[in-house]
Amino acid sequence: MRILIFFAATGGGHRRTAGALESYFHNHMPGAQVQAVDSLKAVHMMVDKMICGSYHFMATKAPRAYGVLYKQTQKPSADVVPCLSSICCRKLLPIIQDFQPDVIFTCHPFAGEMVSQLKRRGKIHQPLVAVVTDYGAHRSYVTDQVNAYVVPSMECADMLSDMGVPRQKIYPFGIPVYETFFHSRSRGELQKAFGLQPGRKTVLLMAGSFGVTQIQSIYQSLMDIREDFQMVVITGKNKKMYETFHKMIERSGAQSRVKLVFFTTEVEKYMQASDLLITKPGGLTISEALACRLPLAVFDAIPGQEEDNAQFLVDHGMGVRLENEQCGKVVGDLLAHPETLQRMQEACGQVDLAHTCEKIVALIEELVQQEREESAPMEKKRPMLHFIKKRRTDTIHSTD
Repeated sequence: MRILIFFAATGGGHRRTAGALESYFHNHMPGAQVQAVDSLKAVHMMVDKMICGSYHFMATKAPRAYGVLYKQTQKPSADVVPCLSSICCRKLLPIIQDFQPDVIFTCHPFAGEMVSQLKRRGKIHQPLVAVVTDYGAHRSYVTDQVNAYVVPSMECADMLSDMGVPRQKIYPFGIPVYETFFHSRSRGELQKAFGLQPGRKTVLLMAGSFGVTQIQSIYQSLMDIREDFQMVVITGKNKKMYETFHKMIERSGAQSRVKLVFFTTEVEKYMQASDLLITKPGGLTISEALACRLPLAVFDAIPGQEEDNAQFLVDHGMGVRLENEQCGKVVGDLLAHPETLQRMQEACGQVDLAHTCEKIVALIEELVQQEREESAPMEKKRPMLHFIKKRRTDTIHSTD
């Protein structure tokens, strides 16, 4: 099978979702040919820079304005994405024609609308699967040309249904994450390997997406906690953030209880070595933490999709929200009450993401088969797969 995946780098989550799908298909579909393409870069580097740059600026410098725009584009009359995609979609056509995929995935609404435009014009015919990468659905994902929506939760499925998407097109399988997040490892052994004290309460702070001034306040608040704990701080490739933390740790004399990490390819191991994750509520980061059964304390949610993500965690008892003046108090209370952290961990464990990609494989096999049968109407149709039939009642949560 030939599988083409389009994404856009307006946030790291879209790219990581595409990567998780690509990796799973390569590992579990013998003979599959898979290609992942950044759709905005494929259109034009200036378009990519304009859209990604605008998103980053508004999300970090003008979050309230971003929130207003997000709400405005949730209205049925909003048509910014279709207008933009109508102009740009022809740039994706040569990629599709050259690769000749059996099925197309999109991990971003802009990419979904561009591929939909091509289908609407009769330029392509392949089944289109849209993967929603946040726990709230935005109207920009909705188009009549999508054959199936893979969504993270039943709440998200309900939102899409309310926007007019036929229920039979919606599959609450969860957000795809890399398989390594499901590999079971000993927390104590991981802590020892990372130079941490085995058995000591461990807080993981993924700080790269916070502002430098803001992170100073968060760090000081955490250092004022009286409970005994150790902390891992991952700044990613944010060099300025790393240097800021390095100075703060030295000034506070906290080298024995704070491990600073600039960049790592072992995020899943640090998650499995920790008792609590402090981070911004991105859809993929949340899903990766849930795969590791790691409770979250989320900070500085951008109005819009991150607000939806944060609310999902709170509603299901898997996380708490932090405010500047309460950050240390809330985290300190959690560390002082391990039974609360245990309940949150158990709630995280109710989310079944381990079979998300397996279900997606079965889904696309069914979609491709249906496409072939429609192209050859005399061919006898095979029955639907059993668990695909049950999608209306399935959720990513157990009902114990």
